[in-house]
Amino acid sequence: MKLKYFLFILLISISIKGQYFKVYPNAGSVAGGTRVILKSEVGQIFEEDVKVKFTVDSNCTYGSYAKIIYNDSELIILETPPFYEVNAGIFIDNPKIPDLCKPKSYMYFALGYTSNQLSSDMSVINTRYNKLFDTNPSTPEIDGIDLSCYNAIPLGSAMTNYGAEGRYIGQIDGYNGDLLWIDASNFEVLETIKLQ
Repeated sequence: MKLKYFLFILLISISIKGQYFKVYPNAGSVAGGTRVILKSEVGQIFEEDVKVKFTVDSNCTYGSYAKIIYNDSELIILETPPFYEVNAGIFIDNPKIPDLCKPKSYMYFALGYTSNQLSSDMSVINTRYNKLFDTNPSTPEIDGIDLSCYNAIPLGSAMTNYGAEGRYIGQIDGYNGDLLWIDASNFEVLETIKLQ
């Protein structure tokens, strides 16, 4: 009880804006649906019924709420809402303890995708800066979407408007004749659909 009281007093005594949690990854697709982790750096700051909003302004007022997949007092796993290209703030809407605002902490990009037959993968392009987008910032290489474990030779692909526009890709496999159903926001193959 004393610890909760101390944390409550600590949160009241600090400004609601600040670096109280880390955001990983800190960039993703405008289509939304990217899985993001918010990890506290100062102890228990998230309540059980917390809501998380991605915002367009530095005061964390205007925006859209994320879908929370998991949360405890120090960790939240969520899916981003669709948004236009913006460096979004993240607003932590706690029911009882003070809310938190972290301005300009998640960058939305319009992403493009190219099929690479020789390397059996797909490159992800940041169309704003016309450069490769790294799908796994924890490695030293710039990663794309690896299709080699499916023995696939990617030929043509098409983005869908199922859910949010650009959220999924149908990738034709020229070797097996199958369709790979790809989550374009989390850069992973969801399903192989047999066409032949």
